[in-house]
Amino acid sequence: MVVTLAGTLLAGGKLSSFDVPVGTLMSKPDSVPARNWEKTQRIRFRNVLAMSSGLEYTHDPTGNPIYRAHDRFAYALQPAIVQTPGTHFQYSDGDASIAGAVVAAVAGTDILTYSVSALFKPLSFKNYDWWSRDPSGRLAGGWGMRLRVIDMIKLGHLYLEKGVWQDRRIITAAFIDQAWSPSSAPWYGLFWWRNAGHAATIGTVYEARGFKGQRILVIPRLNIVVALTANLAPEDEKSVSDLILDHIAEAQLRDDSSGRGQRAGGLLDEEMRHPFVGKPGNVVWPEDTPRPPD
Repeated sequence: MVVTLAGTLLAGGKLSSFDVPVGTLMSKPDSVPARNWEKTQRIRFRNVLAMSSGLEYTHDPTGNPIYRAHDRFAYALQPAIVQTPGTHFQYSDGDASIAGAVVAAVAGTDILTYSVSALFKPLSFKNYDWWSRDPSGRLAGGWGMRLRVIDMIKLGHLYLEKGVWQDRRIITAAFIDQAWSPSSAPWYGLFWWRNAGHAATIGTVYEARGFKGQRILVIPRLNIVVALTANLAPEDEKSVSDLILDHIAEAQLRDDSSGRGQRAGGLLDEEMRHPFVGKPGNVVWPEDTPRPPD
């Protein structure tokens, strides 16, 4: 979500480029010592969007202290820069926290308030939320977003339509090209994963991945968006996207072999007849519990 918000700032002229130092896009908070703020002059906004700030980080989706930090932006700047920024991919919620703080600073408000005006209202999202505000008042840049599945589909469709929603320009096609192009690793763009496991059959697939199996998969070659909400165990979460794409690629091959499109629709009906035999893979958190609509 944060990179899409950055795209709206770019489209609206509030942000001129991603290739500027983080420290030029916001004022130094009192919570950040000068020795750590110096790092923001070396790290460009694009680097944090590409998970390549170079800041040392150990990914632990439940135990890393950043999730309990008083100010996650300040905490994210504490580690040393151990790689030249922009050269090394390292999945990091520290980078996501920096990105969220930058978007909030450029937008002039918190990222949920800005999301409502820039995306949620134009795309008619409902019953949304953004949890995990830290004690300093910052919302998490890399987690805590709660959306309906239909609204996740809308977000993916916005990318399919090159940034236009019902004749209104939300983000630019040039921004989408940036977000989906390889950055610090062939499998990663700007907060979008690139899946080329079935490239010959269905093309490159672009994925927004969330904890426990939340997924948006955009397949431009087939004009398909897939959205998933889940509570998967870690071993299942690792394979869920590939499992989905295996079925789509198989269906595409079967359609092609019988005359493209002749069995379209029937294949989906066939898959839907298979019973669901899974079960939640994690303890259900309060955040996982469905709630009534607004």
